[in-house]
Amino acid sequence: MLDLTGYKLTFDDEFNTRSISQTGAGTTWADIRSQWRFDANSDIGFGHSSFVDPASGYDPFKVQGGVLTITAVADKTASGYSGSWESGLINTQGNFSQTYGYFEMRADLSDAKGAWDAFWLLPDKAAANPNHLSGWQELDVVEHYGGNDKGVYSTIHTTDQTPNIPWQQNRQVYSETAQASGYHTYGMDWQKDKISFYVDGKFVGSQATPSDMTGPMYLVANLATQNDADAAGVPITTKIDYIRAYSNNPNAVAVTQDPVSAPDGQDPGLYGATSTNHPLPSKADSTPTSTSIGSGSDQLIFKISEDAYKGDALYTVSVDGKQIGGT
Repeated sequence: MLDLTGYKLTFDDEFNTRSISQTGAGTTWADIRSQWRFDANSDIGFGHSSFVDPASGYDPFKVQGGVLTITAVADKTASGYSGSWESGLINTQGNFSQTYGYFEMRADLSDAKGAWDAFWLLPDKAAANPNHLSGWQELDVVEHYGGNDKGVYSTIHTTDQTPNIPWQQNRQVYSETAQASGYHTYGMDWQKDKISFYVDGKFVGSQATPSDMTGPMYLVANLATQNDADAAGVPITTKIDYIRAYSNNPNAVAVTQDPVSAPDGQDPGLYGATSTNHPLPSKADSTPTSTSIGSGSDQLIFKISEDAYKGDALYTVSVDGKQIGGT
């Protein structure tokens, strides 16, 4: 199983609240890639879909119960490429990027015909390609197709190709989930020498890190559609529980993990990694402690016990909105 001891949590969105805008200014995510803007309210997209901002007249995003839902519909507004489905894409371009580390999404991906959902990374700046070799830099943690619901396609796109070896053998790891339905985790550990892929915390394969994968990359998640979505014409939905990133760079700065809100009550935790509100405990201690505030009839006695597996419990006490004491 995956072990991230020595890693720090560097990015976390548990989708407890919605933080998406066109440009990403002041929000966690942008919903249009700046270099792929098609019109005022859309991204040109790919497959048989465009990615739209709610200002288009259609909102593909919904955040509820700790889940980001992205729903694709047949051509609904004037935005986007004419005749294409309209759906959603989120990215952290300009807000968060990282060189190397572990990246994971937990999601219930669509089993609908024509669905094409994905979690992937793109470079802040494309690597130099003076010889104009074919390819580009992209790391696909998971690409998933509704027509093959069990299939997990994890692919490295690069200009550094090994001659005479088909890219499916050289730069792709294919795996399958035992049970396709429900939520699964899709992860990638990108290191200087090797890129390893994980499904539900289990190693499924690796490839050597290409020479053009040495710079920071940002996060992208989306639901696209393919032509065979037209046959049914019904909306297609994918659900994302969380997206997290970790780093084992000693200079990395850990972030605070948002409250966990797994829609199915299951969460794999941080695999031994640390966050600013979940330090590694020296030893587990579940012995209740008691704290008292005030005296006499105004005395408040507060008792707390904990499972220190994920770090010491933290709390504050407020009276009439005013915090009493520290954390």
